Amino acid sequence: MWAAFWLFWALWALKTNRGSSRWTAFAGYFAIAVLIGLIGLTDDNLTDITQNAFHPGAVLVALGFIVAAGGLGFACWARVVLGRNWSGTVKLLPGQHLVRTGPFKVVRHPIYAGLLAGFAGTALLSGNWGIIWILAVIFAVLALKSRSEERLLLKEFPQEYASYRAATRRMILPFLF
Repeated sequence: MWAAFWLFWALWALKTNRGSSRWTAFAGYFAIAVLIGLIGLTDDNLTDITQNAFHPGAVLVALGFIVAAGGLGFACWARVVLGRNWSGTVKLLPGQHLVRTGPFKVVRHPIYAGLLAGFAGTALLSGNWGIIWILAVIFAVLALKSRSEERLLLKEFPQEYASYRAATRRMILPFLF
């Protein structure tokens, strides 16, 4: 369901103008896809890989579901607010403007924040702490991509983006990063 939502909004986005290459984006998405594939392994295979399995109780399962659903919902909200300014790669779009409303008031990269929360909730649901290393790699990929986006936005909107960064201090994780 989430993937269908994302695909629908991606088809509605503006065509890209200039920025990073599709190969750069492909490399990052490929790394994330491989890691998501690892999350999708059966519990027995994950236990063999990480040796960190536990049996989550009802509270952790409920918490994992809430964190995953809330995170993906936050990412979808950000995607809708971003509208046609969204691009799967770090690119400038014709007629692009800086979005500072909705979830963009909380963090400068709310889609990444939501995706990370979705993966963290999945880690809780899986009952395997070994997935935390996968989450760390996903965080590193998204942090690198967000820094690339910030350089491009500072170049395109020097004063406006500097003001936005000062007002919205956190890049991805509220209260942390």
